[in-house]
Formats: sequence, C-alpha cells, structure tokens
Amino acid sequence: MLPPAITTFLFAMTPIFELRGALPWGATIGGLSLTEAFCYSVVGNIFIAILLVLLLPKFTNFTKKYWPGLFRVLQKIFTHTRAKHSKKFERFAEVALVILVAIPLPGSGGWTGAMVAWLFGFKKKTAIALISLGIIIAGLLVAGITSGALTLAQLF
Repeated sequence: MLPPAITTFLFAMTPIFELRGALPWGATIGGLSLTEAFCYSVVGNIFIAILLVLLLPKFTNFTKKYWPGLFRVLQKIFTHTRAKHSKKFERFAEVALVILVAIPLPGSGGWTGAMVAWLFGFKKKTAIALISLGIIIAGLLVAGITSGALTLAQLF
C-alpha cells in the first residue's frame, strides 16, 4: 500500500475526482492534516494539468498521423464546441478559465481547464498559470468545506 501522501497526490491526478476527492480523502481516510492534504492534492492536480497542457497538442497530432478516423471525430467535436462557445468565451476568457477550474463540482477542474485552454488557443504559460490559480482556489474552497464537515462530524 502506498503512503497516504503519495495516494493523495496520485488521486488528485485522476480525471473525475481531482483534488475535490483527493483532499477530503487525504484529510480523513488518509490521516493527513488538512494542510498536508491540501498541499499534496493541489500539487498533484497542477502536475497533471501541466502535463495535459503540454501533451494535448501532441496527442492531436498523433491522431492526425496515425489514427485519422479518431482525428476526424475529434475535429468535428472541436469545431462544434468552438463555434458554439467562442463568442461567450472570448470576452472573459482568462477569468472564465479560472472560474471553470475553481468551481469544486464534477465536470470542472484541471483536466477540463487544460482541454478548454487548448481548445481555445491559450498560450501554454498563460494556460498553466490560470489553471494553477483555479486549482489553488478550488483547493481552498474544498479545504474549507472539508474543515467544516470535520468540525460538524466531531459535534456528533
């Protein structure tokens, strides 16, 4: 079995739970302090977001060269998404990306932020900075919710 710190870090890299699941897990089941759980989950979530920002363009080029059928399907999805959302997104692009990542709900987070940043053509450094800020904000929100839940649990 892996140590709780490593498990929390790896759990934060998963696409569904990200730090929203890793932080509470680390602070409860993992037995880490809230500060430790926050740090490991934020760093794990930022790590995978950076990898995604750097690798999504390479993955698309790979599919274009070696898996053209998948590439055509992806292009249809990307074209549809850009056409449907670009007007709304262009006006507040940076703020919208941070908020999208910071909202501690399923379907938002570092993975989604990396895909949106790539889809709408953010520069890599800008995308990484904005996504990291959103992850830190999400971490603070989840830490606050977790702390409140732990306090309530102690009352009962």
